Parts: sequence; C-alpha cells; structure tokens
Amino acid sequence: MQAEATSEDSTTSVAPGSAQQTVAGVVANSDVLTLRDVKTFAVGFSSYWVFAWLFDYPLFGAVVWQFGPIWGGLIMLVLTLLVDIGSIRFYDWSKRDWLAVEFIRSHKGYAGRNPVRRLVKFVLTKTPKVLQVMLLSLRFNAFIVTTLLRDPASSFNGLSRSDWGIFALSFVTAQLYWTLVIYGGIQGLELLFS
Repeated sequence: MQAEATSEDSTTSVAPGSAQQTVAGVVANSDVLTLRDVKTFAVGFSSYWVFAWLFDYPLFGAVVWQFGPIWGGLIMLVLTLLVDIGSIRFYDWSKRDWLAVEFIRSHKGYAGRNPVRRLVKFVLTKTPKVLQVMLLSLRFNAFIVTTLLRDPASSFNGLSRSDWGIFALSFVTAQLYWTLVIYGGIQGLELLFS
C-alpha cells in the first residue's frame, strides 16, 4: 500500500540520484520498509544509542560533578556542540537515513488510516514549530531535533538559515535541561551517600 504523495512532492523537479530524490522516494513510499531499511535503522539506532548513552551519562555526569553546574555545563556545551554539528555533517555525508528521521518526516503527507502515523502527521503539521522544538529537545539532542524538523530541501544537504534557528533553540533548551537534570541527580546522590 503506497501513501499518496503530497502535491508539493509531485510538482517538484528532482535530479536523478540526488539527495532530494532519496527523500522524495521515502515520501512516496512511506508505507514500504525494506529489509535493508530495517537493518540500517537497527544498526543506526543501536550505535547512536550506545554513543549517546556514554556521552550523556558517564561523561556528562563526570564533567558536571568535577567542575560544577556552571563550568561543567559550559565544558559540556562546547563538547555537545561539536558532537551535534559533527553528527549532522556525518548524517548528511552518509546520505543514509540511519535514524529513520526521513521515514518519520515522510508522514507529513500520510493519508492512510493508521492512528500512530496520523498522530505523527498531526504533530508534524499542526503544532507550532517552536513547540515541537522545545518538547522534542527535552528528550532528544539538537542533532535529532534539527534533522527531524529541518526543511526537507535541506535533507542530506546541510542546514538552511531556518534550520540553524531550529538547531540553536534545540541546543540551548537541551543543554539547560540536561545540565539541570544531571546536576540534580548528582546532588541527590551526594545527599543519599553523605
């Protein structure tokens, strides 16, 4: 069963083999996942999850514990900025949807009856972008939020000016939130063991 392509997709001229063709193909075939897609998502999710867990807990916690919430937060801000920008550049360079971001975003044009996909479509098309960024940033880092919410024309092609705005808002929100969460956890453990 194929999802109907949006009118925007059908009127856009796309060069064969381009990143836009890949994205347009995902949009047109949003109901179809191949075994290769599933394998790519499995490797991408698991690899990224391991990396993110090591970065978010042992490293972030150790730095904030050692240097405090202000200096530790600033050190991790710089490290996180480098990791997030590097992740976006790697994602664009690879031209592979290894985190299912393009697949999820393809649901903006979903016309089927699946309630989960209809909910994803509603959230991506009917809620204000600022609210999407703020809420997603409480759970995901700026790399994932930006790649999910950026302009489809920018997919695998760098960031546009509005994409940088999404990145900045997501980055600041996520950094403030995560620094406070980690610092609160450290304070709780110190109280528990003192």
